[in-house]
Amino acid sequence: MPDYQLIFKNSVNESPIKSVNFRGKDAGEALLIAQRHECPAELWSGSQHICTLSRGGNDGQVWVISRGAAAP
Repeated sequence: MPDYQLIFKNSVNESPIKSVNFRGKDAGEALLIAQRHECPAELWSGSQHICTLSRGGNDGQVWVISRGAAAP
Protein backbone atom coordinates (compact mmCIF):
# COMPACT_ATOMS: atom_id res chain seq x y z
CA MET A 1 0.00 0.00 0.00
CA PRO A 2 1.25 3.51 -0.80
CA ASP A 3 2.22 6.02 1.88
CA TYR A 4 0.35 9.34 1.99
CA GLN A 5 0.52 12.53 4.04
CA LEU A 6 -2.26 15.00 4.79
CA ILE A 7 -1.04 18.45 5.81
CA PHE A 8 -3.83 20.40 7.48
CA LYS A 9 -3.67 24.17 7.01
CA ASN A 10 -4.94 27.13 9.00
CA SER A 11 -7.89 28.56 7.07
CA VAL A 12 -6.79 32.15 7.72
CA ASN A 13 -3.07 32.22 6.90
CA GLU A 14 -2.58 28.74 5.35
CA SER A 15 0.21 27.83 7.77
CA PRO A 16 0.49 24.09 8.56
CA ILE A 17 -1.17 23.13 11.84
CA LYS A 18 -1.10 19.33 11.73
CA SER A 19 0.24 16.49 9.62
CA VAL A 20 -1.10 12.93 9.38
CA ASN A 21 0.84 10.13 7.68
CA PHE A 22 -1.07 7.02 6.61
CA ARG A 23 -1.03 4.03 4.29
CA GLY A 24 -3.99 3.31 2.09
CA LYS A 25 -5.02 1.29 -0.90
CA ASP A 26 -5.67 4.59 -2.72
CA ALA A 27 -5.72 8.34 -2.13
CA GLY A 28 -9.49 8.27 -1.52
CA GLU A 29 -8.87 7.12 2.03
CA ALA A 30 -7.68 10.66 2.77
CA LEU A 31 -11.33 11.77 2.83
CA LEU A 32 -12.03 9.46 5.76
CA ILE A 33 -9.24 11.10 7.74
CA ALA A 34 -10.02 14.65 6.62
CA GLN A 35 -13.67 14.17 7.62
CA ARG A 36 -12.59 14.49 11.28
CA HIS A 37 -11.08 17.95 10.72
CA GLU A 38 -12.62 21.29 9.85
CA CYS A 39 -9.65 22.83 8.05
CA PRO A 40 -8.37 22.41 4.48
CA ALA A 41 -5.61 19.90 3.79
CA GLU A 42 -3.04 19.13 1.12
CA LEU A 43 -2.65 15.48 0.15
CA TRP A 44 0.86 14.27 -0.71
CA SER A 45 2.41 11.00 -1.80
CA GLY A 46 6.12 11.34 -1.16
CA SER A 47 7.18 14.59 -2.81
CA GLN A 48 4.19 14.63 -5.19
CA HIS A 49 1.28 16.94 -4.39
CA ILE A 50 -1.90 15.04 -5.28
CA CYS A 51 -4.65 17.53 -4.41
CA THR A 52 -6.06 19.98 -1.90
CA LEU A 53 -9.18 19.08 0.09
CA SER A 54 -11.50 21.70 1.53
CA ARG A 55 -15.09 21.97 2.63
CA GLY A 56 -17.65 23.97 0.68
CA GLY A 57 -21.38 24.38 0.32
CA ASN A 58 -23.77 26.04 2.72
CA ASP A 59 -22.79 24.04 5.80
CA GLY A 60 -19.41 22.71 4.76
CA GLN A 61 -21.01 19.39 3.83
CA VAL A 62 -19.53 19.30 0.32
CA TRP A 63 -15.90 18.37 -0.30
CA VAL A 64 -14.03 20.49 -2.84
CA ILE A 65 -11.07 18.67 -4.37
CA SER A 66 -8.71 20.83 -6.35
CA ARG A 67 -5.39 20.22 -7.97
CA GLY A 68 -3.00 23.10 -7.94
CA ALA A 69 0.64 23.81 -7.45
CA ALA A 70 1.75 23.47 -3.85
CA ALA A 71 5.11 23.70 -2.17
CA PRO A 72 6.11 21.06 0.38
